Amino acid sequence: MVEWKISANLLSLGAIDFGIIVDGAVVMIENIVRRLSARAQELGRPLERAERHAEARAAATEMARPTLTGVGIIMIVYLPILTLTGIEGKMFRPMAEVVLLALAGSLIMTFTFVPAAAALLLGGRPAARESPPIRFAHHRYPPRCGGRCGGGARCWRGRSCSSRCAVWSRPASAPSSSRRSTSRTCS
Repeated sequence: MVEWKISANLLSLGAIDFGIIVDGAVVMIENIVRRLSARAQELGRPLERAERHAEARAAATEMARPTLTGVGIIMIVYLPILTLTGIEGKMFRPMAEVVLLALAGSLIMTFTFVPAAAALLLGGRPAARESPPIRFAHHRYPPRCGGRCGGGARCWRGRSCSSRCAVWSRPASAPSSSRRSTSRTCS
């Protein structure tokens, strides 16, 4: 900030939201853990160091474009603020510059340090487990058609089979004229 003569006021420092700064790294590490866990389960043994490195590289390559797109969109939002002049420019331009610099730094760390650190530090069998809220949601909202549409695991509340299944969730107390279909079978 001193080098580029950006003022370090509270507005510019307060604009650095920790969530958007670590967003790319979180997405990257989740994919790396998922791929390492799947590969270790597939082989039935802990991964060797070379296998972890190869899998982490493949996972990082897989998530490079989506991560760059997501963080890039956030960066694009701040670009028009750089064009402000007058009192608005003096107030908000330093904030935009700080956020853009922080996001650029986070992207560099996401594509370099995070995959390397994950490959080195995640040893053995990293476990990709579902959190309790996700387990509850899967238990509470099973596929309505029972998977008979052929959607299998992708068939959730009629999402992938809505064109082939008559799935309407109406309460049993609703009048029969308001129910379009209570059939749970697939055509």
